[in-house]
Amino acid sequence: MVAEFTDLNRGMEKTGTFTMKRKKLFQLVGKANSNLADVILKLGLFERSDVAWKNAKYAQIWEYLRDEYELTQRFGSLDYKLKFVEHNVRYFLEILQNRKSDFLEWLIIFLISAEILIGVYDILRETGIEPFN
Repeated sequence: MVAEFTDLNRGMEKTGTFTMKRKKLFQLVGKANSNLADVILKLGLFERSDVAWKNAKYAQIWEYLRDEYELTQRFGSLDYKLKFVEHNVRYFLEILQNRKSDFLEWLIIFLISAEILIGVYDILRETGIEPFN
């Protein structure tokens, strides 16, 4: 995921444009959320087993293994990467939202202009002036 966002950022740096579709971006968001949920729920990194709760000797072994495999540091690293992904997702979603807002603003301008033209045409027609003769 981090590599995908790095590629996106490098592409934006070179071209100055963002071409990713909303669906693809949402898929990356889902992937990031799933990874975090898997680490927390399935692996249970920060939960002691029932055996470790019941026996102090097993609790010491659990703490030793947790330190030996650097679980806290590894989770911290994963959390840092996921925050990077989250920051990028927020940034790219904002870009997509701005595109949509720009389109809607131009649409409103067009509709107001069309209504003004129709109103001017009606006024000219009512006064007896043929606008297109």
